[in-house]
This record gives sequence, C-alpha cells and structure tokens, in this order.
Amino acid sequence: MHCLIDWLSFTLPNLVPAGDDLHAYGEDAFLAVQSALAGGWDTVGCHQSFSFANGRAPYLFCLRRADHGVSIFFDRRRSEILVEMSGTGCATARLAYDLTALALRVASTVTRVDLTVDVDTMTKPTDFVDAGFSARFKSGGRQFSVTGETCYVGSWSSNRFARIYRYAEPHPRAGQLRIEHVFRDESATAALAFLSEHGLVGALAACGEIFKWKHEDWIIGDAIPDERMIAARDPKTSRDSVSWVYRAVIPALAMLLLEKRIDWDDVVEHVQSKLLALRRLDLAEPIEAQETDDE
Repeated sequence: MHCLIDWLSFTLPNLVPAGDDLHAYGEDAFLAVQSALAGGWDTVGCHQSFSFANGRAPYLFCLRRADHGVSIFFDRRRSEILVEMSGTGCATARLAYDLTALALRVASTVTRVDLTVDVDTMTKPTDFVDAGFSARFKSGGRQFSVTGETCYVGSWSSNRFARIYRYAEPHPRAGQLRIEHVFRDESATAALAFLSEHGLVGALAACGEIFKWKHEDWIIGDAIPDERMIAARDPKTSRDSVSWVYRAVIPALAMLLLEKRIDWDDVVEHVQSKLLALRRLDLAEPIEAQETDDE
C-alpha cells in the first residue's frame, strides 16, 4: 500500500496584490506567494513557469503552472490568496521536495487535503465499497466510463467524503485501487493536526477508523483513534454543537490536561477572553449583512 497526499489547497491571508495593470497585478500576487512561503515555494513552483488562466468564484484571476499542477487564485476583493495543488502538483512535489512538510506548515489555513492510499490489487471499486463501510456515511454514487470506475462514500458537499476508483488499461495506475479521503476546512485542519503527531501512515490508519472499511484489501494496520479526526465537523445546528462539545472537545481537553500539554489557567483565560469579545460584539451596532461566496 502506498500512502500519499494527493491534493493540497490553502490560503495565504492578508495578501492583496496591488499592481496597477493586469501584468503588474499578477506579478505582485506571484511575488507575494513566493515571499509568504519562503523556503516552501520550491515545493509549490517546482521551477516551472506560471501564466494567466481563468479564475473561478470567488476569485477573478488565476496564475497556473505550466503543467496545470498548481493554481494561484487572487482578487482585489479578497483579503487572501488561494493556492491549489492538484494531484499533478502533489505528484511533482513528492518527487523532489517534502510535500508533507509544506502541508503541516500551512495547516492553520488549509482548505482541502486528500489523504490517499494506492493498493496493488485487482479489486474493483464497487467490490471494495460493497464489502462495507461505516453506517455514518451513505453511498454517494458510482460512475463508469471508458477511462475507469469511481465510487463515492459520503456527500461531495460535506467536509469529508471518500472516493474509490481505478483507471482502465492502458493507464499506468490501472493495476492499483485508489482510496482517496477528502477533508475540507475544519476537517482538513484536524486531519493535518493528526498527521503531525502520527505521520502519514498513522493518519491514513485513522481514515480507516473513520470510514471503517471492511474489505480485506484495507490492511494498513491498526487504526489510531483520535477525536480530532473522527468527530471534526462543522456542526449544522445548536444541538449538534452541544453534542460535539461533550463528545469531542471535552475528552480531548481532558487528555491534553492529563498529559500536561496545556495549562488549565491558560485555558480559562482564553475562554474568558473569547466570552468578553463576544459580549462586546453583541453590544456593538448591527452590521449590515453582506453576501459572500463560498470557496
């Protein structure tokens, strides 16, 4: 089994290009990303050229690497720049640089990370999924084409789902089954926090615990339980929020206190500071709501 990161996207906050014309504007955005990443830029750029491409909402502009493996999205209306490394971008980064180190470096602003396993097997995606998985997820559909077969577990619109696929011959990976765990936003941050402590293999073992794959091809080893990955989600209702606190936050907090990795007085101080800030916000003048586009 081959463990890898196969997609990484993250924002670089407080970077607003200031060029006067389109060329200068793009150059300013490019230099801003280079400066913000410093030593991590080579992992993104891989010594390739970039040129203008079509942007996508909510970003009007884009600079795309020559092999289409990396896209840099930016817009004067946004206070951040989005860097998106596709499967191609991650593949070239893995060959010459430390992609995992870059992922951990940008963990606090990650918007998506795909933790992936390639298995040398002739098992079909449908057979792998039909063997069973966690009841917490629903089958998200299946696709068949001349290029291969894909199955989804979980909803594409959620913060985490899985994609299981294999290519048809003569693709060079036709002999492998790919099991791809997609994490977005808070779930992506949680996944990278787990990876920082347990490594890539440990993080993928935890993915197996989340999705509870039943097929015999899933032999990555004993899963390492961790509430940050298992329970990390964006609560949709106040009831979910309360349940999430008691199920995930409090046990994790107790463990950190037990291990003396955090100090209780410091925790209390941070909570009190947050409460004070929220109370001040409640007393402030109402702010007119503005429509924003989701990434």
